[in-house]
Amino acid sequence: MRAATTAGAYGESWETEAVVPANEAVLIHTIVKRDWGLTEGAADAVVQAVWEPYATGDGSEGGRGDRGDLGVRDVRDVQSNQDDQDDQGVQGVQGVQSFQGFQGNQSDSSVFFDVLPKELVCPPAKLEVECVRHDATSGRLIIRTDVYARVVTIENELLLEDNYFDLMPGETKEVAYRTMTGVEWTGMPVVTCWNEAP
Repeated sequence: MRAATTAGAYGESWETEAVVPANEAVLIHTIVKRDWGLTEGAADAVVQAVWEPYATGDGSEGGRGDRGDLGVRDVRDVQSNQDDQDDQGVQGVQGVQSFQGFQGNQSDSSVFFDVLPKELVCPPAKLEVECVRHDATSGRLIIRTDVYARVVTIENELLLEDNYFDLMPGETKEVAYRTMTGVEWTGMPVVTCWNEAP
């Protein structure tokens, strides 16, 4: 997990290893805002939890054991405003999932903040987009931001591995794409976010 202000100042981070049984929710870590120097209800802080699957020791590939357990590695704390009202829970939980392949099984993340989405203070984000084509019908988009980018959306008629996510300050995300069968695409992607710079 890692915490940051929406303008890009990173703070604490934390890592752990855990095995999470398939189809179960498990509390891995609780963050107390005051321990991180954050105030309750801060409107300019976000926390990102990142998890990456790995083999659970039974020799299986792709990070899933015989029972479908998911090994979770490298959970990082983002300096954000995700603690709890009374050190127990999180308000304003906003989830973001980012699989790095059409098969999934790569990494996943969620972003949390302590205010309503409309109250989150987000400076204007400058998105940089690069299109790396594998051929006329597939490739990947590389998207970067300077500050926290809320609800990044790719607005093209493409089959995308992810089309609705947040980016932490300075984060880069690769999104694989394909066109509809037999349709070539040579255009440039249209990528926006709620707090996009004019």
